[in-house]
Amino acid sequence: MSTGFLVADDQPVPGTLAVDALTAGGWRRATVDDETEALHRTGLVQVSLSTPLARAARFGREGFWLRLRPATDTPEGESPG
Repeated sequence: MSTGFLVADDQPVPGTLAVDALTAGGWRRATVDDETEALHRTGLVQVSLSTPLARAARFGREGFWLRLRPATDTPEGESPG
């Protein structure tokens, strides 16, 4: 899966993006190729999953969910801070 992001004011801020995918077993870390420096620059974010997504209701909407956040050393399946 690839998603393009257009940022109005590109900023030279280093960083990487972590993506978690909601699966039948809960949130799982996905493999990410982030060209956006954690959504600070225009570019592509490519997400690879080893486990299928699970349909779920969140925020009053049914769908498939990805959670994007700045990369940390948080173990897979755990919520950061």
